[in-house]
Amino acid sequence: MGYVDSIDFQFDVMPDGSLGNVFGLSLSFNEYPPRLSKECMEQGSGSLLMKRLMDDGLADERWKHISQMVFAKGVPYEKDDGTFGVFVVVSKMNYAKIKFKNGVAQPAKFYLSLMGKNMS
Repeated sequence: MGYVDSIDFQFDVMPDGSLGNVFGLSLSFNEYPPRLSKECMEQGSGSLLMKRLMDDGLADERWKHISQMVFAKGVPYEKDDGTFGVFVVVSKMNYAKIKFKNGVAQPAKFYLSLMGKNMS
């Protein structure tokens, strides 16, 4: 496909070992830091992927807001001892998921990850 870092194939395995009627593709963007995510979704491979999904009727224009939702921000706070620390919050792209039920593609979903870390 060429749009993403990796593709995971997901099968619905039934208790008897047979495959169910649901098949999924997870298209990973895990390696993109926030500053590259904006570019990816505005004019790079993420934009190309989402436009393709939109052309196929699997996504709508909401994907265009993803570039505004990825960030890394430091938040200062006062510690118990009176000194200051920094807590970093990062929102980054995770993956787009396409499911197929009975061979018919369903609307795609896009997932973001929100992480935090105390840097002091």
